[in-house]
Amino acid sequence: MTQRAAAASDRIDATLDAEIRRAAARLEEAGIAAPEADAVALAAYVLGVEPGEVRRRAILREPVPADLSLRLGDLVGERARRIPLQ
Repeated sequence: MTQRAAAASDRIDATLDAEIRRAAARLEEAGIAAPEADAVALAAYVLGVEPGEVRRRAILREPVPADLSLRLGDLVGERARRIPLQ
């Protein structure tokens, strides 16, 4: 199993709030000025919803499918490398 596949299998039951916390922590470590806001914005993009809807779903601890979790992780990695949100 590849490292990426292993990460996906670890996140099968991941909740949106956990994904946002994980993303925000990674962005904070990279020195991003507004890590939580960027994490929410990236999650909104991946889910195809507005940031307010992401926050609502996070409060409800909705599950995140592994494929979306991987996509979010990829985008967070790009943002951590200082690629701007567009």
